[in-house]
Amino acid sequence: MQSEEKKRIMIVENIEQMNSLYRHIFPPHILFHIFDNPLNALKAISCRDYALIICNNSLPFLSGMEFAQKCYSLNPRLGVVFYSISREIYNIEKYPNHNIKEVFDIFDLNLSGLKKYILTKYLGHDN
Repeated sequence: MQSEEKKRIMIVENIEQMNSLYRHIFPPHILFHIFDNPLNALKAISCRDYALIICNNSLPFLSGMEFAQKCYSLNPRLGVVFYSISREIYNIEKYPNHNIKEVFDIFDLNLSGLKKYILTKYLGHDN
């Protein structure tokens, strides 16, 4: 089992309704921090060890793609689950320095599926 420090998830989201959904999908033993400002989130990345970042593309001050690229420059191994609220299909290959592991369209996002994906793939849990 991984240490508690490795189970920490960062959520960068400026839509309050989504933040409350995240509070309900993760089990209590998973530590997560929600940031509504990507600049504050970038500062936190350098201070703490996160297992994963969940990021919205529509952020204030910089786009989710720019945020993912900055995360990559801070920690190339840190995975980002990235999603959009605009139904756009992103060609992430045109951005060479990113650490985006998955791209979701928020309208098709199944939160229980996202929970299972994150818990099994990134955190090594069975449920």
